[in-house]
Order: sequence, then structure tokens, then C-alpha cells
Amino acid sequence: MKRFLKAAAVFALAAAVLSGCGIARVKDLDVSSVGLKYIVPTSSRSVDAVLLLGIDNPSSLPLKLHNLEGTVRMGSKVLGYVTAGEVEIQKRSDMVYEIPCTATLADGVSILEVVKLYSRGSVDVLRADAVLYVSIGKRAPIPLRFNDLSVKDFT
Repeated sequence: MKRFLKAAAVFALAAAVLSGCGIARVKDLDVSSVGLKYIVPTSSRSVDAVLLLGIDNPSSLPLKLHNLEGTVRMGSKVLGYVTAGEVEIQKRSDMVYEIPCTATLADGVSILEVVKLYSRGSVDVLRADAVLYVSIGKRAPIPLRFNDLSVKDFT
């Protein structure tokens, strides 16, 4: 579940940051590190965690991630869902940010199925879709959609 949460939550955050969040003036953002501070099981189907995401923002503009909603799937089968909380990325900074998130298994998917998938090293087949709500400065958040991302690229 730890690898599932890390891979699923980080893929979308990293995609947004690495792509400059779709806004040309913030194109130099970079993810410098990824880690987990802690994971707390909340049920047999979900965990809460805090991701540690190192972000280098050389821009003179602050960035705010308001919300993240993601889906991780294998082929057409949905394995689980990830949501992440709010974080402000300071302007002209290179810092590690703590991002609260939750991962929940989809109906019909067992924790044993996910563990077996990772024990075989099968992250190559995992794909993800995400919507991030991001704002620059004091502007209203805009939804950024990322579809059919390879989870392998973010683990």
C-alpha cells in the first residue's frame, strides 16, 4: 500500500510541477526529491499519508496546489483513488513540502491484489489520470487534467 500511495499521489504532483503547471511563466519548476513522512492506515481499504515533495521554484511567483484527485488503473481496471490536500509553494525557493494525502482502493480490489502487483514489480502496467486545481499568486484555481500517465515514471 505504501508504494501504491507514493506512486499514485506523486505522479500527478510531479507531472504538474514538471510541466510548469500549464502556465508558461512557471516553466522552470522542478521536483528535486520525493519521499514519505508517514503512513497511517485508516481502514482495510485506505491510508492517510504525508508526502515529502522537494520542489525547486526559481520563479518570482508563488504557486498553490488547492486539491488533487487521481485514479490509478491497470488497463481498464481501476485499482484506487488518491486525493491530496493543499500546499503553497514559495516563490524563489528550493524546499521540501509536506502534502497530506489519502489513498483508497477501488471496490472489488483487495489489498492482497495490490501487494502481489508490487511484489512482482509490475508498476510498468499502471496508468493514472489526475485533476489538479492550481493557482498562481492570488488568481482563482484552474483545473489541470493529466490523462493516461505512466505511474512508472514517478516511482
